[in-house]
Amino acid sequence: MRPRNAFSLIEVLVAIAIIAVLIALLLPTLIYTRDAARTTLCAANLKQVGMAWSQYLDDYQVFPQHELSPDWNYGGVHFVGQQPVLASDRPINRYLADEKDSASRPVALLYRCPSDRGIYERGGSPKNPGSSILGGRTCFETFGNSYRANPYLLDAVLAGVEPRLHRPLRRHEVWVAESRLLTIADAAWYYATRPEKDPQSRLDAAWHHAPDSGNMLAADGSVRFMRFEPGETDRYAVLPRPGLPAK
Repeated sequence: MRPRNAFSLIEVLVAIAIIAVLIALLLPTLIYTRDAARTTLCAANLKQVGMAWSQYLDDYQVFPQHELSPDWNYGGVHFVGQQPVLASDRPINRYLADEKDSASRPVALLYRCPSDRGIYERGGSPKNPGSSILGGRTCFETFGNSYRANPYLLDAVLAGVEPRLHRPLRRHEVWVAESRLLTIADAAWYYATRPEKDPQSRLDAAWHHAPDSGNMLAADGSVRFMRFEPGETDRYAVLPRPGLPAK
């Protein structure tokens, strides 16, 4: 009788075990590589949006303010069906594309962080966040924007510069170094910097691989990944004037 050319059951089980071990070893690396790619794309988006923000500031010498939800509506999209389209009423959008290109999907998606998971209650982790307060929707789907602006630049009363007049700050009213001043960032920055007594301190929007972290656009146009913690404030500033009490 001729011998049969086949694997035994033990050989098959050993091969499966080896493959399982290799997958277990490689999976963390693959996940980290994917997350790093998303973080890099997010930074590139902020860089492009930041160029439009800077051009607006150069032209008007004041920060871009929208009457409704200025933190989100300085730029961003609205949706026509499922299609994101640059919103014509948001101040910096005309510096990203003209009217005929407003429906360009690549341009519209500059406002979407690829890691955007929305806003949720603290207690989870970036991979397994707590309960969503947006009904499971992302910030981009909810506000047309993943990147929240610094409200102290958009409201002089909030910044402590004016007693009553809610207006955007003028360029000369900012006294901190532009390389430190946070202008726009992943939404995590806002919730990570809330005082403990603020109910919103119980919320989170950390989408990347570290808690209370995200990409930040500084006023000088630089983008860097930051941990938004009290101990890190020597590396970035939110208030435009040191020593002024914020509202």
